[in-house]
Amino acid sequence: MNIMSVSLISGAEPGGGPVVEVPVATNIIFNQYWRPAAEELGLELIRKFPGGLSVTPEIMPDLVVELGVIERRFLELNEPWLAGRASTLRQWLVGAIERGVDDVYVG
Repeated sequence: MNIMSVSLISGAEPGGGPVVEVPVATNIIFNQYWRPAAEELGLELIRKFPGGLSVTPEIMPDLVVELGVIERRFLELNEPWLAGRASTLRQWLVGAIERGVDDVYVG
């Protein structure tokens, strides 16, 4: 059974929006693909995912950039399913910034 052990979780959105969980990867997949790519590319925030990362409004734009970088790397590696996961996370964070979401955790 593949359980998502690394996920993005947000608290309730301003105005009463729902709590959201966006899957990132199982530990095995994270360690096999995400971690090596993040280390190779020097992506500091993504490397913190398994240990937990509180995504404050101040670092959200930086995380959006890192997710775009790793998405492109996954496409170069011909791993569209991983690129799609990075894209989904990136798009959700862009929307979260626009909606004023400030309670986000990845771990």
